[in-house]
Amino acid sequence: MNARTLGEIYANERRNQVSKLGTPFTYSKEQQMRHVKFLEQGIKQQVLLESIVDASVKIYERDAISEEDLEPFVIGINSNYVSVWGISGDRILRLSNVYDLASQLALKLIEDKSATVRFNLLACIDRYVNRELLIKLLERSVNDKSPKVRAKVADIVWRMHDESLLQFLIKRRETELDDKVLSAISFTLDNFNKYRG
Repeated sequence: MNARTLGEIYANERRNQVSKLGTPFTYSKEQQMRHVKFLEQGIKQQVLLESIVDASVKIYERDAISEEDLEPFVIGINSNYVSVWGISGDRILRLSNVYDLASQLALKLIEDKSATVRFNLLACIDRYVNRELLIKLLERSVNDKSPKVRAKVADIVWRMHDESLLQFLIKRRETELDDKVLSAISFTLDNFNKYRG
């Protein structure tokens, strides 16, 4: 194999990685900072968001990740500021598509002692989360001790619109005792194929 072929292989792998991470990671630090400036509403949020952007840029530029790199995301997901935990959770889940260390962090966070942290991570699930991790997160969350977390599973299944995920709700409905959670589960199960374009 010649150097050009190795270079092409690396370039293809990098393009594939970038598509899994999504655009926030490919934006320059200045572009990312403009975005978080739009979100931040105070000095505390600004400092937290800047540390997340710095970590994101560092990971992307090095094409590597360490536990130290993930610290700002952990601090962020523990934040009370929606803009901060939203960006932290989103980026942890995007990073999990490329780095096993980020997947391990997501699984650790879904077991966190704080129901707020568990909820925050779930609230960030979108199309960028890899399927294997999604299944593990839902398996743990559908039986969470927090009703708020369990109800969020119904919302995720609704938003992801993946029929295979209904199994989690069907099984949970048999044992669920909380009225609000039952209502969320029933809404998703009863209306899953309605209101879809």
